[in-house]
Amino acid sequence: MPFDDIPAVTKYYVAGAILCSLAVQCDLVTPYKLFFSWHTVWGKQQYWRLITTFIFYGPLSLDFLFHIFFMARYSRMLEESLPNSTPDFAFLLLFSSLSLLFLGGMVGIPFLAGSLSFVLVYIWSRRNTGVRLSFLGLFVFRAPWLPWVLLAFSFILNNSLPRGDLIGIAVGHVYYFLQDVWPEQEASGGPPSPQEFSHPCIDNPRPPPSLTYTTLLLQFTMAKGLAPGPRIKKKNRSKGKGPATTEKTKKALTERQLKDLGIPKLNGIAPAGIVKPKGKKKGKTFVEDTSSLLSILADVNDKSDTTIRSKLQRARDLEVIRQAKRAEQAKKEAEKTKKLEDAKGKIKRGKRERKEVGRELRRGKDSKEKEGGEGEKKKTKGVRFA
Repeated sequence: MPFDDIPAVTKYYVAGAILCSLAVQCDLVTPYKLFFSWHTVWGKQQYWRLITTFIFYGPLSLDFLFHIFFMARYSRMLEESLPNSTPDFAFLLLFSSLSLLFLGGMVGIPFLAGSLSFVLVYIWSRRNTGVRLSFLGLFVFRAPWLPWVLLAFSFILNNSLPRGDLIGIAVGHVYYFLQDVWPEQEASGGPPSPQEFSHPCIDNPRPPPSLTYTTLLLQFTMAKGLAPGPRIKKKNRSKGKGPATTEKTKKALTERQLKDLGIPKLNGIAPAGIVKPKGKKKGKTFVEDTSSLLSILADVNDKSDTTIRSKLQRARDLEVIRQAKRAEQAKKEAEKTKKLEDAKGKIKRGKRERKEVGRELRRGKDSKEKEGGEGEKKKTKGVRFA
């Protein structure tokens, strides 16, 4: 993804982390100037440590690239999933940072960047429960198990309990409970949203979880100032007639409100070939509208032709794929047969060579035996007795 397409908060955070690691790699600053401790912040007024503890992932290395990729990926997905991405995600980072500073100062953790990444991973995993993930291609699991799998992997590598990761999971669970679980409970207004903090003078209550068409219409009319005021009783001068406000007047008032608000009428479209009868008759009647019916038939025929063409094209593509698979299978069979024939020929040649060697050995042995027999005969012939 291009760098310009990354959301604003994630973009600046990743850029800050990269610049911080480059500064340490180039010896422009040491890590001792970046870690967090209450004594250095409040005693020596080194307030930059409140920020650098969250953006320092170590010097440039493979571990740094892994952490930056992991943080940028889940931070971007979480920021894009929020309704008001920039203010909501900034509020999330502010809440997480303050909580981690409080807990990290109590436990004594100098660098909290890993804890912040665990906060974002935990919140993303709880909001995407249906996503299936794979860990190093070893096993597949669902998204809510992601922080615990990473926690176990870190424990196996370091042979110690990662306190920073546990603090990040705890803070992430608190934020998830306040933002997603608590507002769903009955009779709970939920925590205030970032918009309420940014606009304290505007009365902006949290909307109810579900709104019907009637409640939306009522809210729009009240906002536009079109809601009817209090009814004033008037004397009906025409004796013997009905009330002053009839059903027709009420209907006209409702239609005027809908028109002013720009809300479309529900079920107000008449299909082609059907008209409503004039007068007080109810229902609909069919009329002879040849052009409309022909246009409908033409659309249906076009769609059917398109469907048939797409099916034929799909069948052709499948046939091409089948032929390619058959050709590939035939090629593999030919190669297999050739290798088998080569192996058989090699075995036969070996047997033939061994037979020839055996024959040569037997011939040599027979020739030696013949030579030995002839020598003994000569010796026996040469012996004389006195």
